[in-house]
Amino acid sequence: MNTRPSPIRISTEPTDNPEQYCHEFRALPAPEDTETLEVPCMGIVTELELVALRVVDAAELLEEPISKWDVVRGAVRLVAWLAR
Repeated sequence: MNTRPSPIRISTEPTDNPEQYCHEFRALPAPEDTETLEVPCMGIVTELELVALRVVDAAELLEEPISKWDVVRGAVRLVAWLAR
């Protein structure tokens, strides 16, 4: 014969037991509870790489004639920049 009490509570009387209170749980931590991470700046190697790539792109543009697709590409970039 089972002598353990049932885990299901039969009584509906109010209780002062805090373990039986309804708890609210946050899905995400509060902003004040989280630490902000600092985003590192680009390194000098990355900046030099980007400058070098821009120089190569400029040299290619000077070497080759401008096509209608270059004009379309520039227009799309201009419209996107204005939209931002």
